[in-house]
Amino acid sequence: RTWREKFNDDRIWRRRCTLRLAVYLENTDTTFQPGLKLTEHDSLSPLCEWRARLIRENHLWNNWRQGNFMFHHIACILGANTQTQFYGNDHLVMVILNEVTVWNIRTVPTWLMTNPCDLDTTLVIDYFEILSEDRILFVQLSKVSVFHMDVTSSHWPLIHTFYFDETCPSEEFSTGNINSPPPRGDGIVSVPESCFYTVTGDYFVGVAPDYARLLHIWNIKTGKKLKEVVCPVSNPNSYFTSLIHSHKPAPDVLLV
Repeated sequence: RTWREKFNDDRIWRRRCTLRLAVYLENTDTTFQPGLKLTEHDSLSPLCEWRARLIRENHLWNNWRQGNFMFHHIACILGANTQTQFYGNDHLVMVILNEVTVWNIRTVPTWLMTNPCDLDTTLVIDYFEILSEDRILFVQLSKVSVFHMDVTSSHWPLIHTFYFDETCPSEEFSTGNINSPPPRGDGIVSVPESCFYTVTGDYFVGVAPDYARLLHIWNIKTGKKLKEVVCPVSNPNSYFTSLIHSHKPAPDVLLV
């Protein structure tokens, strides 16, 4: 057996590939020439599937490093915060202020639709995230809205909406237990002046500025509030200052 035949084994090459790119590159046309050509010859044994996929991936990264790619510009508002997220391999969702646009980016970026969601147009979209099961979440101040996504439709139905800082009627907290403490005179640590939150799996976790000692936990899938947690530190001047999302697959959140 030749060296080519000995190493022509999918088990060798599969673990070296970036799995999310493997199938995508097989079905994507080359936009920058010269494109990759997997030359085959009658005298050579055919390449195994995963070795061919690794060659395609290496070709992609080589083009990136050498600057062999094309730029496409999408118009935006100068000075306005622009948020973007990919939806699959072929679509981009862009948010500017309170406007949502969807683009097909498989080849040349093509506008598909504007404002497919019925959001409160008087409020700026502070944050959005594309969830699993074709869902998209928007946050406007403390208002959280979840919609069903469909790039073939210009109207995305609302699944549910809630104000994450609504307190549970069953919980009994004294105002002193959950109110934000007064600002410190030394200015070393400042009390949050706006909401902060994170999304982890099917859970929305957030803190409102006026009640920085109270953590709100919601189930995004059901739109129901799960619980509220008072800052466990007994010192009345303590409060939550930030939420740090884990980069590991586990849905861990660090509260500071």
